[in-house]
Amino acid sequence: MTDDEIRAIADKSANMAVRQTFRMFGVDTNDQDSVNEFHHDLIFTREMRKTTKGVQRKFIMVIVGVIAFGAFTAMLKGFGFTPHK
Repeated sequence: MTDDEIRAIADKSANMAVRQTFRMFGVDTNDQDSVNEFHHDLIFTREMRKTTKGVQRKFIMVIVGVIAFGAFTAMLKGFGFTPHK
């Protein structure tokens, strides 16, 4: 068997494997609309992940701020500080 024949068999096998994988995800690789829809789904998923990560960071910052404010207030109260009325 020549290198070209081996390469052709490997290419065909890889192509079949990729098509089967996409088929498992419900993507018809022969239908460009199906491929485009899958691509848009991946983009949406990426954006959701990034958004969720940003919200998670902001939530943690709020929690840290609340804890810091509570500790500061407790410290002032411990020193006998009372705000003016």
